[in-house]
Amino acid sequence: MKKQTNKESKSYLAKLLATENITVEHRKVPTAFFDLKKRLLVVPIWKQEMSNDVLDLLLSHEIGHALYTPMKDWQKAVDVDKIPHSFLNVVEDARIEKLVKRKYAGLRQTFIRGYRDLIEKDFFKTKDRDINDMLLIDRLNMHFKSSYIESDIDFTSAELDIVDRMKNLETFEDVKKLAKELSEYCSKEKEEKDIEQLVQDDDGDIQMQDEEGENNEQGEQEQEEGNNEEDTTTSNVDTDKEEEKQEQEIEEGASQPGDAGQQNKSQGEQTTGSEPVSETDNAWSQQSHQLLDKECKENEYFNPHEFTNLKEYVVDYKKVLQDWQQLYDKEHRMDYEVNALKALQTEYKKFLSQQNKSVNYMVKEFEMKKSAAAYARTKQDKTGIINPLKLHSYKFSDDIFKRISVTPDGKNHGMMMFIDWSGSMNDKLQATIHQLMNLTLFCKKVQIPFEVYAFSNSNSRRKEVMANYELNDITIDNRFHLINFVSSRMNTKQFDNAMKILFHVSCLYDKNRWYRFSSRKPVEHNLMYDLPESPRGYGLSSTPLNDTIMAAYKLVPAFVKRYSIDKMNTIFLTDGCSDGNNHKVVDMEDGDQFSEILNNKFKRGYMMSYNKNSILVDRKTKRQYHCDDGWRNPNGLTEQLLQILKDRTGTKVLGFYISGKRRIDNYAMEKYFDHQMRSKIHAKFRKDKVITVNHSTGYDEIYLLAGDNMQVQDGLMATPSENAKKGEIKRLFTSTLKGNKQSRVMLNKFISKVA
Repeated sequence: MKKQTNKESKSYLAKLLATENITVEHRKVPTAFFDLKKRLLVVPIWKQEMSNDVLDLLLSHEIGHALYTPMKDWQKAVDVDKIPHSFLNVVEDARIEKLVKRKYAGLRQTFIRGYRDLIEKDFFKTKDRDINDMLLIDRLNMHFKSSYIESDIDFTSAELDIVDRMKNLETFEDVKKLAKELSEYCSKEKEEKDIEQLVQDDDGDIQMQDEEGENNEQGEQEQEEGNNEEDTTTSNVDTDKEEEKQEQEIEEGASQPGDAGQQNKSQGEQTTGSEPVSETDNAWSQQSHQLLDKECKENEYFNPHEFTNLKEYVVDYKKVLQDWQQLYDKEHRMDYEVNALKALQTEYKKFLSQQNKSVNYMVKEFEMKKSAAAYARTKQDKTGIINPLKLHSYKFSDDIFKRISVTPDGKNHGMMMFIDWSGSMNDKLQATIHQLMNLTLFCKKVQIPFEVYAFSNSNSRRKEVMANYELNDITIDNRFHLINFVSSRMNTKQFDNAMKILFHVSCLYDKNRWYRFSSRKPVEHNLMYDLPESPRGYGLSSTPLNDTIMAAYKLVPAFVKRYSIDKMNTIFLTDGCSDGNNHKVVDMEDGDQFSEILNNKFKRGYMMSYNKNSILVDRKTKRQYHCDDGWRNPNGLTEQLLQILKDRTGTKVLGFYISGKRRIDNYAMEKYFDHQMRSKIHAKFRKDKVITVNHSTGYDEIYLLAGDNMQVQDGLMATPSENAKKGEIKRLFTSTLKGNKQSRVMLNKFISKVA
């Protein structure tokens, strides 16, 4: 956790220094680089045991390059102008670090302390050497790296002029000019040092020969005389070969002047060639690899998909009403279907009448809660107008003015709901739809704007849609679509038709409809069992939850803008994890031969790897979200996608997880609760019929429900005994009321959030 936090803090620092919301990626690369087009800063994954000053120094240095170094001009200076890489780097480092410290004065001490730490650890290979004996480029490098203050390096009067010029660099053109002059100056300086070293070596050889020559003079003379002719011939041949070899080496070195510096950069030592290089810069290039964390996992970055053609994925409520009306208007129906549709109309009105009574009661309760909340926020303010009734007390009290009650305006709420339209919802869908109908009736009565979508990827989809992808996008199921069953945009007639359609669907998924022929529990035939099936495109499928969340990135802000929503509530109802979404968009060459081609531009590649850290990056906010072990934990990605939704839109995100049995299933228990807590959780669930979780889910709150406990109840109060007292009648009434209210769990929880 510490490493992750450190990376995040350094990313924020980079964005602040860059004065823009750039994208920062931490990768296993030897050096940092900045993509000007993508506004992407890639920095190495450095060891966390380094001092904070060194980390801030390295990051600030790279930001300096990102802000001030023109990369195209840099490459041209090396390739075309033939300026040695190390010279250009030393001079440019001095310029960009000066500009960074000028822009952010607080970084001056960071640079001083950071470079002090690096010099003490001998990252520039100067510990056992006299810096004053090194070339000017190295003395300049260490002088500026020590920020002048701690520098005790000697310069000649002519060199001091160069120091001042380097100190006052402003443009990259100035850098190029000075770097080229320094290269020529150091070439002459190196020649002088080489000659001086050669003279010293020759003097030593001569002295050694004088000491040994006297003893062997006579013998050597005789040997030379005996073999004079043969040795002369051999010597001439060897000399010619050696000279030819040296000439070839010189020619090869002269043809590629940049290679010498690059070679030294990798080896970290001075070459014996004619071209001078900065030893300290090359030493740093080599030593800097020690700062890299080679044991860490590579980071893999990917992005949520931005729907640019979302309308193609949404079946609007007008299309929904049209499709179902065509179903109802079908000619030449069988008699049993005609009778079933008549029964549907009758049963729908009966159901609606029952629900309206309970919903009206909860509307009144909601208004009371809202009034109580408003009263709690009410403040008394003085008006400045004298109250005549208090005027008599002016001698001993200042409180003689009229007061006014100030109540802050209530917030404008909105609700958007996404319902899982998967096959596993089959046995829970009837109760879920009834809960939904209660919720929409309530919202309409209290004038809360709402939208209700079912999310699906049914094979009966009218047509597949291809997303407009960008590189590293999470892929979208081509069959994914949202069905807009109910909307506050509907007029009264449209709303009533939509509610009837939902009731029709709920009847199609009546459990008794499928199990009426069971020998163990026979069910009498009902006219409703003969209802016609849904139109094409409304069947149950799997669970594209993650696709839905990414679609909400567009839907929620548009909804908030349309109704001027102050407090947005986004609800997701599901009975399982999101399926799919384990792929990302890659380049054509990065995908294997079996990868699906996307829009003739990209391929579908695997997103989460075992040996990589998966990091989700929001292109809008540039924030990063870590999906640890996301390849094994589908919820890991879902949680981060939900967090992006909250961060982008400010919406509250509520979840309803529906278990398949009368108790919370083991999957939910293992995910949200410790083993020691489970007995208490089960006891609480038996009492409240719902468990609320508000940690580590991505939701603000998620409510765990059992599918068999979701059926909406409208029970009548039990008949009291003949001699029942007031207390017994009160208990029966309270119990019945609590049961009816408790059964409307979705509506009850929603009210508690918006009251």
